[in-house]
Order: sequence, then structure tokens, then C-alpha cells
Amino acid sequence: MHFPLFNAQTCGDYKEIKILAQKYKTSVRSYDHFMMEELLDIAKKNVESSEDQIRKRIQQCVWRSNKRGGDMTGEDQ
Repeated sequence: MHFPLFNAQTCGDYKEIKILAQKYKTSVRSYDHFMMEELLDIAKKNVESSEDQIRKRIQQCVWRSNKRGGDMTGEDQ
């Protein structure tokens, strides 16, 4: 699963996404406390807005594992 960190659902319009993408370039080696808090808030919104999709995917994985006879506890290894 892939969820872009900056998207319209969590960050607003294209202009705001572009500003955030410029501010948080991957080439930056570190961020200050405020920037980290902002990134964590955006990431939290992403997880909250994608919760149903994440749950469905986890359920699919468990179902497939059980169908193959896998043990999700790791005891069958």
C-alpha cells in the first residue's frame, strides 16, 4: 500500500501540497521540532483517513494466510 504523505485529502489544494513538498524535501538531513510535529500530524491524518482501506488490506492478508494454512503467530516456522 502506498499513501502519499502530501495529498488533497490531508493537506488541501494543489498549491498547499506543492508548498509542503518543497518545504520537506527528501534531501534535507534533519528537521527542527516544529517541522517534525507538522510531519507527524500530516502522517496521522493520512492513517486516520485511510483506516478502512488499511483494515481491509490486513483482513485480506490474514484471510490469504489462513487459506494457505499459515499460522500468523509464527509458531509454524
